[in-house]
Amino acid sequence: MKTIRLKISVIALAIGFVMVSCGGGSGDNKTVSSTVNALEKEISEKLDAKQVQSSGWPVNEYTQQLPKPDIKVGVSGSSAIGFSVTFEKATMKQIKEYAGQIKKAGFTKDSYESDGDNNMYMYMYSAKNAAGYETLLSWAEGQAGILISKE
Repeated sequence: MKTIRLKISVIALAIGFVMVSCGGGSGDNKTVSSTVNALEKEISEKLDAKQVQSSGWPVNEYTQQLPKPDIKVGVSGSSAIGFSVTFEKATMKQIKEYAGQIKKAGFTKDSYESDGDNNMYMYMYSAKNAAGYETLLSWAEGQAGILISKE
């Protein structure tokens, strides 16, 4: 059950990033924004998530599995299945460099990496470590975050 909920969360997070990245220029920014807000609300309600404004890298069971990033942390939140962190003003280059650090920390099992396709300007890396933790790092048009969970 946890795996299914995690995958739904990851998909919703990725869809949200994609929708944000597609929203420019066409005049639908309000629609995209309200759709992303609705997705965030639905995920939060279903996972009983608790958001916390953070002034730095949070320290807990999940984040201790990862190297501390050299990227400004935005909002972090926990739920029954894991922990998520958003990054403020992160560039794709910074996120790719952090993905390299995550790989060096042992997150290489069942890995998936996407560097954008169909003219999408986005990046995503997901993998598991030997201890059974799974992470999804994503960036799209300046919106970036990471989700950490345990199988």
